[in-house]
Amino acid sequence: MNLIILAFKDPADGLDWHEQSESLIASFEERIAEYKPRTIRGTVSETNIGRGADAPAILISLIEIGSLAFFAIPAAHKLIREACSEWKLIYNELKAVVGWLSRGRPVVLPEEYLYLVALEELSKSNDIEEFETLGCDALDDDNPSLSVTAGIVVKITDGDRVLRIAVSYDGTVLWKDEKDPNEA
Repeated sequence: MNLIILAFKDPADGLDWHEQSESLIASFEERIAEYKPRTIRGTVSETNIGRGADAPAILISLIEIGSLAFFAIPAAHKLIREACSEWKLIYNELKAVVGWLSRGRPVVLPEEYLYLVALEELSKSNDIEEFETLGCDALDDDNPSLSVTAGIVVKITDGDRVLRIAVSYDGTVLWKDEKDPNEA
């Protein structure tokens, strides 16, 4: 599971990006080692997420958090209850780890985490244990959110309706709606 943390400072404020890289990587490696609730295994490197212009970021590839198994988005038509016993635990642990590592810096979250954000949001007003996952799609240009287009749309059903929830890559719930299964 990869986290992308936007940790570099603007070169206009002092150091060029390549001069910041070594100390930022060392800082995040220390942060991983200092996490007390569980042992975190992972790697830290620099990556460039820019399109056309450089936008360096820190890439943290999480391999293991204690004995916590990583969560994969369930295959289509898999009942959510089959993963429900673990998803809340995993979501809460990942949320704590992301907060610990990012120290409030902007983070580009992995799609597995966004799926858990969507389930958390849907569980506030639904008993989702009997729901089935229909899949996840990338947000496209005709999504109802005009301010953010990067993220995913999670689709689940209870047989009578299809619930869709859009989550941006920073973990913000953008919108949710519900449709008749014959329309979706």
